[in-house]
Order: sequence, then structure tokens, then C-alpha cells
Amino acid sequence: MATFQRRWATALTGGGEGALDAIDGASLLDKYTAIVNTGSNAYEYVLDADSGLPENPPDVIAPDSNAGLKRWILVPVYGAGEQGDTGVGDTGIQGDTGADSTIAGDTGLTGDTGITGDTGADSTVAGDTGIQGDTGVGDTGLSGDTGLAGDTGVAGDTGADSTVAGDTGIQGDTGAGDTGLSGDTGLAGDTGVQGAQAGQVYYVSSNLSDIGGAYESILRVPSLNAEDNDSVLVNSGDGEVIIDSYATILNDPGVVTIAAGIWKFHMYHYVDNATGVTQFVYRVFKRALAGGAETELFNVASAEVNATSVVATQTNYTQISDITILTTDRIIIKVYAKTTSVADRTAHFVYEGAVNTSHIETTINIQGVVGPQGDTGVGDTGIQGDTGADSTVAGDTGITGDTGLAGDTGADSTVAGDTGVAGDTGLTGDTGADSTVAGDTGITGDTGLAGDTGADSTVAGDTGITGDTGLTGDTGIDAGNGFCIAPFESDASVIIGDGKVAFSVPAFLNGMDLTAALASVHTKGITGTTDVFVRRRRAGSDVEMLSTAISIGDEFFAADGVIDTDNDDVLTGDQIYVDIDAVHSTPPLGLSIVLSFS
Repeated sequence: MATFQRRWATALTGGGEGALDAIDGASLLDKYTAIVNTGSNAYEYVLDADSGLPENPPDVIAPDSNAGLKRWILVPVYGAGEQGDTGVGDTGIQGDTGADSTIAGDTGLTGDTGITGDTGADSTVAGDTGIQGDTGVGDTGLSGDTGLAGDTGVAGDTGADSTVAGDTGIQGDTGAGDTGLSGDTGLAGDTGVQGAQAGQVYYVSSNLSDIGGAYESILRVPSLNAEDNDSVLVNSGDGEVIIDSYATILNDPGVVTIAAGIWKFHMYHYVDNATGVTQFVYRVFKRALAGGAETELFNVASAEVNATSVVATQTNYTQISDITILTTDRIIIKVYAKTTSVADRTAHFVYEGAVNTSHIETTINIQGVVGPQGDTGVGDTGIQGDTGADSTVAGDTGITGDTGLAGDTGADSTVAGDTGVAGDTGLTGDTGADSTVAGDTGITGDTGLAGDTGADSTVAGDTGITGDTGLTGDTGIDAGNGFCIAPFESDASVIIGDGKVAFSVPAFLNGMDLTAALASVHTKGITGTTDVFVRRRRAGSDVEMLSTAISIGDEFFAADGVIDTDNDDVLTGDQIYVDIDAVHSTPPLGLSIVLSFS
């Protein structure tokens, strides 16, 4: 890696002692870095000697003296913002519970249920309900009064035969207490600090889009397809002639803001004849999910292309402000050709493969795309069990007598005795022969296993066989958590050395493992290989995360490094560096590393 000078500051602007913009531009060279610690925040910057962007603290800061085109550019910090504090309310005080009564009165026929009475002072009185605890910071309103409990109807005389069931008494009105006022909603917790943007790279692919029509695709990873070469005839009277249209997949990019910054179109083109000025135009649109309406966001034209064999071009576009889109919108990129030649010219666009891999660096934040949901499994319904045979016919229900005082217990065996004190439920015995005489209710035994059901009409049929469980639907594609580190810009030669600038692991990656590593270059090296390692630094100790290097040969990208499963995990605050152990005889230009975690 290159050796860079670092500057330190305690303020961003103001021109005073310790301010970043007070450093004389004449003493600064391209790729110098700076750390600014204001006491409440820390920032990392890299100097871009030919930026020329307007000053926009904290993202872009110009030296006060001898600035020229030199600008301090804020280095992105990957990861999501911190979650705000959750409000916590106090739990309300528990009300007093009324004293229990263990004596059960004689059960009479059910009378009309009256309005719920006021809570009294005897053993049946329920204590006041405690005041609801505060929700968040706001107080919860007091609970409403409980409705009055209705008087229990007077028990009526027992019918003449213990087998005759009386009519059930009319259900009384349920008491309705007023609901207490709702408490104030607690204050919302502080919003976490917004995470910084990272630029998503899209690769042009000949895979047909699910949109249909003439749309092909732009993907987050290079396809495995062979190189494709699209061309059109164009002359000066045609204006712009479209070569092809390319779309992201469903739910990509899945963001609401495209951050301001620089888009870089790394494309491969050539023409059949150098006569006239031939250019390629890239138009970027957002496409709505509902109805498919497309709205152009911006366009940019390349420099003149007069090469008659394939050549790499880079066209930059500066997006000066954020662009708002919907999470369901797609990004569409359309490639056109135009020329000043009166005679027809054949304009070529080359992409895919491992050599002339056209791709676009965007300002869209890197994040995983949610895959489509898998099919829901459907199991067969089990077979219905047989219905048991009837053994007895139910008699008519007797008429209920008037509600009154409980009558004296009759002298024969058909009169039900007083109900005993309720004990624990005993084991359910076998169902025996019917008897019309009800004996005294004994103390209930402990609840246990149910006894076998007898052969009467209460026998339930066998339970049907459980149907087969349906097949589990396919799991949707998981795009994981991918992050890009670019230690060398597109016009910088890759050199041997250990990384100096680290990617710090954010909290939402804590405990995840490295699952894939892909390295790509802007311009291929010649003769030999460029070998890339990934190093993790934790609490002052360094380990290699790859047991063998990613080795880029006569190609633009490679992902052949072997992950060391003993050192593939990451924790919050770990630092990830990219080290170069070997380069081609003629070094490649520009290097980016994409790391995936899950």
C-alpha cells in the first residue's frame, strides 16, 4: 500500500488554530489523510487534489490558503445508525385483593343477573385495580370503575324428580364500568445517528429482466455469462440511437434516497471507423412498480470514442443533491450512441465476461435485497374418525319451577344432598350404567388421567389419521450484508504493502462470519498475478481471514481466496484491512474488495 501523510485537527472550519481548513493547501498532496476530533465527534478525511467540489462541511472542506482544486473529502463510515433510547414507564401499584371466603351456599336455580354491585367491605369484595403504570414518559389514565355486581337469584324449590332439569334462568345484564382515560403517549426516544453512504456497484448483464420486453439486467455481482457485444448503426441525422436498456431486479435498490455524490460509468466501447466524433450517452431513470412509469433522473455523455478495437472508458457524473425514490422503485440505465459522421458508423458496447466487464459505481447505499418469499407448503387433511354409536335417548327437559327459597331436602334417594366442599379432582372412572339417583357429591379428588369412556353415546370416534405435512416452500434469496473497500482509486497503480485505512465493523455485523470475498481491478495488470489478503485487527492483535490469497491473473476480478474458518468471525469495533502481497509486472489500476457477512 502507498505511504500517506496524515494531519490532525480539533475543528472542521473557522480558519483558527487547530482547524482543518487552516492547513495550507500548498503543503498537501493527493491521498493525504486527516483525523479531526472535535471532542464530541470524530471524522476521517482524505485529500482529493483535483476534486474542485464546492465546500459543504462536513462532507467537503476546502483549505483557506492555496486551495486550488484540493478538497478534504469525508471518508464514509459503513453501517446503520444507532437506535434511539426506548422510553420506560413505571408499573402501576397493585390494588388490594379482597379476603377469600371458603363457605359455599346452597345452589338454587339461576335468577336474573343484576347490575354489578359496588365493591363492598366483605370477603367477596375485589380490591381496587392499581393505577396503570406510565407508558414511556406519559402517564396512563386511571382505570374506570367496575360495574355493579348483580344479586344472585334466590334458589328455587327442587323439582319432584331429581332427573328433571329446570329451565336455565335468564342471563342478567352485565355491569359496564367507564373505561379510564388513556394516558399520554411517552416521548419518542432520540433518533440514532444516520449511517454514512457506501457506493453500490452494478454490473451490466445480458440476463433478461422480469419486466419483459427489451430490458436486460444490471446486477450487484458479475454474471458468469460469456462476453456480449451489442452494436447499432448511427449517423449525424439520427440523433441518439438506443443500444439497450438495463434494469435492477425487483426490490433493488430498496432505498428511499439516492445520496449526492459521483457516479462512475466504467464502460467498454469501440467504433468501426474513426471519422466524425462518436459518443455514448448514459441515461438513468427510476421505474415505478405500479404502472411502470419511468422518470429520468439524469444523463451524461462520454468523451469521444474513436478506437476501432475495444477500449475502456470512464465517464463521471456529479449528482449535486439527494434524489428521493420509493423502496419499490427500480433503477433503469439506457445506453445510446450518437455521432457527427454523415456516413453510418457502427457503435459497439461490450460487457460481461472476465475481461471487458462494464460496470457502474453509484452513490446508492450498499445493503442486502430481500429475496422473494418461498411457496407455502400445503398438507393433506387427515381422515375423519368414525362416529360412536348411540346407546341412550335423551328425555325431555322438565319445566323449571319458580325461583324461590331453597326447599327442604326430600326424604328419598332421588333428592340431591348438599354439595360438599370442593376438593381436588380425582381420576375419572369408567362410565358405568345410568342411574337416576344423584348421591351426595363427595370431596373432589386430584385431577388425573381420564378413565376409559364407556360404550354409550358419549364415546367419541377414533381420531382421524393426521394428514401429511406439506412441503416447505423454497427459501427466498438472501443478499446478505456486503461491503466494499476501495484502497486504490481507478487511476492509481496497485502496489505491494499492508493496508493503512481500515473498515470498522459496525454493531449490526457483530457476531457474523465472513462468507465471501471478491476483488476487482479497473484496468488489468500484465504478466503475473496480484495477490490480495484480508486482515482482521482486534484489541491490538492481527490475524489473516483468508488462508490463501485472492489471486487476480489475466482478468478483471477473482474470488478464489479460501476463508480461514478459525478467523472468519467479526465483532463490533474490529478493523478490517486489505493487504497486497504480490502485483503484476505491469501493475493493475484501481482495486476494490467486496466482503460479504452472514
